Amino acid sequence: CEGRIPWTFEHNLRKHLAAKVAPSLAKTPIRPTLREGFTYPKPPVGSCPLWPQKAPQPVTLKALSARQVQELVAEMESQGVLIIVLLSASWATGSSFSSAEHARTVCEAAYGELIAQGDGDKVKFCVSEVSEAGAIYSESRWTNPLVKQYGVKSAPWMLMFAHGKNIMSENPAPEGQPDGAGLGATHRLRYMAFAKPRVLYLEPPAEIPDAVSMAGFGSGPGFATGATVGGGATGSSNTFKLQLETQDTLKRAGFSFDLAVTLADARRMLSEATPPYGMLLVSSSIGSAVLSELAARVRQRSSKSLTFICHDGKNIGPLDSSMQALADKKDLVSGVFERPLTKSRLERQLIPAESVRVNYPKCGLSKETLVQLVQKHLTEV
Repeated sequence: CEGRIPWTFEHNLRKHLAAKVAPSLAKTPIRPTLREGFTYPKPPVGSCPLWPQKAPQPVTLKALSARQVQELVAEMESQGVLIIVLLSASWATGSSFSSAEHARTVCEAAYGELIAQGDGDKVKFCVSEVSEAGAIYSESRWTNPLVKQYGVKSAPWMLMFAHGKNIMSENPAPEGQPDGAGLGATHRLRYMAFAKPRVLYLEPPAEIPDAVSMAGFGSGPGFATGATVGGGATGSSNTFKLQLETQDTLKRAGFSFDLAVTLADARRMLSEATPPYGMLLVSSSIGSAVLSELAARVRQRSSKSLTFICHDGKNIGPLDSSMQALADKKDLVSGVFERPLTKSRLERQLIPAESVRVNYPKCGLSKETLVQLVQKHLTEV
């Protein structure tokens, strides 16, 4: 058969094909204009001064006994050095996933970061075994002097000393996190309820009786169907339908929300919510004075909070001039949503806002948080 290549072993056939039948392609010659990089005819800029980047390496903590810790504190009393002691226990380091072992890893990484930042001569980091002489909870045996003197309640624990005095004795936790979420545990709370800020949605009904109107929205007839609301807008007759559509849009966008139908409820929820609301949606029917008050309240508790106006321009006409002025300032009010509110409109308006993006919060004390804590105490030394 014409073109057939006789072969006995497959590897010989492969060599023959690679050498004669299908040889490798030749390298493309580099033109002279590209030999010096894309800066030609100018001289090359040279290598990047930040390359190669090396992350700070963890530094092993020196192990000291309780007596040696007390001697070190007395020795450094006249010097401006911050002494940090991590208290661990052998019964809390049984596995690589134990809290004490993780706390030591975080402290060693933070110590290396502090040395890399030039604070190594201002800080002395060490670790002490609190179960070497007695227990933490039991008083039947001789208690460790550090446990008894500084009120250690669990392991791991952290002590800080400056000028011979104890300035901290606790299991430190980041701000806004409960006790017990400090040293020894750092996790991402991968729940959508925590990843996005909670929303307060204020939607007064279309018709408010006089008894309810005394909560602060004005006179009852002002909210009747077809009446003038907020000094320039005409009340919409499909308020309940718009409310359901807005709630459905918030659910589909992944936001948790609370609904308020009176000003009294809105004020109470803004002042009592924990954590504070990150976004406020209000109907344009409440008026500019109430809007300014609520926007200031939510901003007071959360500096990154956003406030938006929901306006049904098709049925009630253009937005009131005073409310439009608040929206144009971009100070208390971040923008205006046209109703009916859709998921695409909501997400398009929130694109530049970083505070409403998905961000799974950390629970526990990380290396970065510990470094910030140490640097905060360094200012007091």
